[in-house]
Amino acid sequence: MTLSAYEAAKVSCATSGIATRCWYLNTARTRVIPLVGEGCDEHIFTIDVEDYATAYSRSLVAGDLEDQRRYSEHYWLPFAQTLAKNPAFAALIKEVMSKITNNRPGKLAPKFYTLKNLPTETYELLEEAQRMDIVSQLKSNSDSSVSFQLSYLQDRFLNGAWLEAYVWDAAKHLWDEERGKALFDDCQWNQRVDDGNSKNELDVAMTYKAQLLIAECKTEEDPFSSTTLYKLDSVANILGGRFVGRLLITSTSKEKPSEDFLAQAKSRRIVVVTGDRLPDIATILKNEAIDSPFPRI
Repeated sequence: MTLSAYEAAKVSCATSGIATRCWYLNTARTRVIPLVGEGCDEHIFTIDVEDYATAYSRSLVAGDLEDQRRYSEHYWLPFAQTLAKNPAFAALIKEVMSKITNNRPGKLAPKFYTLKNLPTETYELLEEAQRMDIVSQLKSNSDSSVSFQLSYLQDRFLNGAWLEAYVWDAAKHLWDEERGKALFDDCQWNQRVDDGNSKNELDVAMTYKAQLLIAECKTEEDPFSSTTLYKLDSVANILGGRFVGRLLITSTSKEKPSEDFLAQAKSRRIVVVTGDRLPDIATILKNEAIDSPFPRI
């Protein structure tokens, strides 16, 4: 295919009188080698997530946090970092959210909850959340229960978006010493990708040398299911297939994925990151971008 394109470019340049350019792109080293006509600089390898999606006839739309996403980046991110770096705290929040699974707040009005039989450390953690305006009306009751109020957006953040924010922030601050710039040209989180028929969640997406990396972030009880792998695989397939880097990142640290699950993930070219590795997520993302066990090019 490459030789055919080169020969076609030579013929076009010689016979049509139209300036024709044919390049060999060395993506790994961000080099453009002109074969016919003029070359160009390495900026051809720079693309943001939205333009990448557009190249595949997809579009990005806001995720669950909608216009609250920018606010949470500034004010709620420290709480996300606290949970990610302390697996016990993440487990406490997961327990709280599991108790209201069937009674979530809607977009129109917040909901008030009273929960019993929570670990004693939970109240202090919720106090920290209240200081950051992630819960409100927090109260410790005489019967040892805990009461608080959640809005729809607060619920969305505590129920999983906090992990997306943590991964996004780590990716955004990575630096490429060789190129003297941010490692990732663009990082996005809490988005959906619209293919015209459905809108699939795109938890975290990053571009590196015109390559896309996506991360599925899971905080629920059973993240190690074939359904989770299928979902991540499906999103990757509409955005470039095997050319897309894939990570499954979970806050779960006590439960470990089975050998069968890891084998399934490997067959789908998915890197699995468990909760105990979250403090090292920046290093993991950098390795996946630069030296992935599943080459994209």
